[in-house]
Amino acid sequence: MKILVTEEISPKGLDLLRKNGFTADVRLKMPKEEFLKVLPPYEAIITRSGTPVDKEVLDAGTSLKIVARAGVGVDNVDINYATKKGIVVVNVPAGNTISAAEHTIGLLVGTCRNIPAASMNLKSGEWDRKKYMGAELNGKTLGIIGFGRVGSHVGKIALAFDMDLLVYDPYIPEKKVLDIGGERARLVKNLDELLRGSDVITVHTPLTGETRNILAKKEISGMKDGVKLINCARGGIINEKDWLDALNSGKVSGAGCDVWTEEPPESDWMRKLINHPMMVVTPHIGANTSEAQTKVGVTAAEQIIKFAQGDIPDTALNMAMFSPGLLEKLRGFIPLCEILGNFAIQLSDKNPDTLEVEYRGEIADVEDLSLLTSNVIKGIFSQISDMEINMVNAKLAAAEKGLMVKESKTDQSTTYKNKITVRLVSGGSSRTVAGTLFGEKPKIVGMRDFDVDFAPAGHILIASYPDRPGIIGKIGTLLGENNINIESMSLGNKSKIKEALVAFNLNREVPEKMQAEIAKAVGASFIKLVKV
Repeated sequence: MKILVTEEISPKGLDLLRKNGFTADVRLKMPKEEFLKVLPPYEAIITRSGTPVDKEVLDAGTSLKIVARAGVGVDNVDINYATKKGIVVVNVPAGNTISAAEHTIGLLVGTCRNIPAASMNLKSGEWDRKKYMGAELNGKTLGIIGFGRVGSHVGKIALAFDMDLLVYDPYIPEKKVLDIGGERARLVKNLDELLRGSDVITVHTPLTGETRNILAKKEISGMKDGVKLINCARGGIINEKDWLDALNSGKVSGAGCDVWTEEPPESDWMRKLINHPMMVVTPHIGANTSEAQTKVGVTAAEQIIKFAQGDIPDTALNMAMFSPGLLEKLRGFIPLCEILGNFAIQLSDKNPDTLEVEYRGEIADVEDLSLLTSNVIKGIFSQISDMEINMVNAKLAAAEKGLMVKESKTDQSTTYKNKITVRLVSGGSSRTVAGTLFGEKPKIVGMRDFDVDFAPAGHILIASYPDRPGIIGKIGTLLGENNINIESMSLGNKSKIKEALVAFNLNREVPEKMQAEIAKAVGASFIKLVKV
């Protein structure tokens, strides 16, 4: 296999390729015109973030079979087009875990002890010990938002400083936190609790719609006075303008940041944030250690070797090894399963520890249903991960979050030709949603043990309440008074315990305050807005 390396990787990665009989040509900083010209004979590319692998490049790579990104982010690779071309894309998600975690701790220590400012002061010829009074980490509470690879490793290091941990991550089980920190660590159910109780807060989430500006003016106002904030994850998780205001007011007494919404930063207000005297800053170097670069180079090489030997790469982002016949059988169920996973996680109390997927009816005769289970996992993680979930990495992603996956099949007949049930278990409670296909259209046909029938689309208000006359009318009136139209409705009830469940398809979102008003008005035991 001929491999084109377009950016610097560890020599150990190149040596590994060559020892396994591959030709690895290193051509750095090529103009795009030259890149397109030399590319056709190569079957693989190893790149980092500086080489766009776009449609034009993928079309020019007439022999191309695999693209390896020696790092985590794949923003520079057009994965969708690569998939259409049958080109596998892999990355190295774990290579910089330790380096990023240690850099976080470095910024934290530097912030608490004023190390950069004191260093510059002494280098300038001054000697001012009183000016740089610091604070110990010992005995303080560290709030960690996001407890994946990096966040959990930060927690392990912080425990060595005798810090206590508060963790907010709606998508991990409590056991993962307890296994790392024991009685020194606690998983909180809401972000406000972490904000109120933490002396230092660090963020370790991907940048998604859910996490963008997760710490802004409102959240910062709920923190302790004099709190310290650290961001080594992604620019934009903390609202930088609100961060600057909080530093100016003294609400935040110190901060450390390695990542920015502008890289390099150019706007005036961004420069003000960077130059703030209480800010310790670095230019996105969290992964810049020789050890991390060796790991990503070697791992990228290992993924190419696996692929060339006919194995499935561990970190493939778009690879599905299925026969066309099997894909045809499962085609309609793929979006249904993603919807069921997404629906279930929105209904749940979060922090699930077990996912159970049951396949019933004719579909149970299909030997391999891992693609469908992977799409359930994809639906669960769609709002909280920047990883492309597929049949290769789905169970790895679930394991990283501490989510146990159980799959079962039964060909016992039901009301439906096929029925897929997804159950998320969190501690002693669970949320269940079941679906099927009507023609090619997904339908939700079960929630808990209620039979329902509605299309999973748009804004869906789910409520359960004591089954008595007039409740539906009362909910409809409250929605109407707020200019929210009911487009369709599905009702399920249990006569034995006189409980009912209703699902309203609505024309727009129902604010949380209004949901609380509806729940109070009808005595609802459960109410939730699901967006599909």
